[in-house]
Parts: sequence; structure tokens; C-alpha cells
Amino acid sequence: MDERAEFEKRLTQVRQGMHDQGQQTLLVYDSGRHNFLRMNYVAYLTDFISVGPETMLVVPLEEAPVLYLSPVWDIARAREESWVSDIRPFKDFWPRLAHLTGKVGIVGREALSAGLHDEIVKSLGRAPVNAKDIIENIFRCKSRQRKGHYRKHLAMQKRVRAGAVETRG
Repeated sequence: MDERAEFEKRLTQVRQGMHDQGQQTLLVYDSGRHNFLRMNYVAYLTDFISVGPETMLVVPLEEAPVLYLSPVWDIARAREESWVSDIRPFKDFWPRLAHLTGKVGIVGREALSAGLHDEIVKSLGRAPVNAKDIIENIFRCKSRQRKGHYRKHLAMQKRVRAGAVETRG
């Protein structure tokens, strides 16, 4: 399976999870502050690792996803690296948010500042529900491609350790 197909599969699985939980829209947030202890949900769904302070992937149940990010100058890189075709400045997120209807889920809440979360709640007129389990459950079920990458990584680690052990002696 190629990378594009893998990301399409993930999106389909996310939408199934949204459907199962009665959500019309999923907001997937990343702050650009990378943490090895926390999953980068936006990167998992887009193949794009943001460097800016605000990145939001809006995944509607039936329409194409939209990636909103700052700084604006990083949009060109996002268009090169991500499979998402609709990429816009983060400032364009607010008008979209105000028009969302139905149940809205959010993933990446732990990376949101309190102020940004409050702005989202104010714009929506309600608090989005925590929906990170949708993506985490998909992530736990490793695809063949991810298992292959994982096996390669383990094999490389073993070779490095074997080399490191030999050079110490």
C-alpha cells in the first residue's frame, strides 16, 4: 500500500469513528511544539509536521478535510508535504468554525492553550467533545506498512547496537 492510500485509509477509519460517536466534524489540533511523549495527530492524518504555533485539521464527516495553519509562509511547504489539498491560513479557521453544525469532536486538546480553547468554545457556542480515542484506536491497530517500517527501525537499532558494542571492546 502506498503512502497516499495509507492516509486515505486513516481518513476513512476516522470518519467511521466520527459516525459511530455521532460527530459531524472533527477538529484535530497541533501546537507545533513537538513532544516525544505525545502523538502528533495532525501529522498522523496529513503527513505534515507543522512548525508554527497553530495548526488545525478540520475533518467533516462527508466533505474534504481542510488544513489551517500558521505561519502563513509555511503553507507552501504544507502543500508539498501533505496529501490534504485544501490548506489555508489559520485566521480563516474562525469563520468556518462559527458555521459548524452538529456534534463537534476535538483531538489534541492537551496541546491547546486555555485561551485558544475558550475561543473555540465561544465561536462554536458549545464545547467540543474530546475525541482523541478515535485516532488513538486507529493508531493502535498497526497497518502492514507501519509494521514494516517498525521492523526496519528495530533491525537498524540492532545493527547500531551491535556496531556500538564492537567498537567499545
